[in-house]
Amino acid sequence: MRRSLWFRVVVVLVVLVLGVLTWWWRSPELFGGQGSTLTIRDETGTVALAGVLVVPQQVGDGTVTVHSAQPRIVKAADGTEVDVLACHDGSFGTARGRDSLDEYCMSHGEVAGARLDEGDSLVVAVRSDEPQRVVVDGVDVTYSYGWQRGTQTTGLTAVVTFAG
Repeated sequence: MRRSLWFRVVVVLVVLVLGVLTWWWRSPELFGGQGSTLTIRDETGTVALAGVLVVPQQVGDGTVTVHSAQPRIVKAADGTEVDVLACHDGSFGTARGRDSLDEYCMSHGEVAGARLDEGDSLVVAVRSDEPQRVVVDGVDVTYSYGWQRGTQTTGLTAVVTFAG
């Protein structure tokens, strides 16, 4: 009888430990929560750039591999283009404007498959041919860092007003 009780206790403990490890492995929180709001005014037909996320210093010598990053579009008319780009070795940070990413980033490109180091950024590029207000409430980033892999909602909210 006693042996059976100990066996059950050990099984329960093993299941609990495995559950906690699985949760930790699938729930990375490298980027922190969502932040404040960037407000940008731009002209129709141009591309507004908003740095919504900077890879934190705690990455150190590690690398973050981004598998996907989807903008959380709250408000946008049909035909609005919203893309997420990776900015490497640059100073874009959480800035705003409509200058070319070439002015801020040593290199930049697609976010899927991007390997980000400390100080690299994710930038939302918004383009509209119509006067409107576009709201992007951060990004859903699926990434891996060390042993962890998962999806996290993070980044600043970008409010872009396109005037005619």
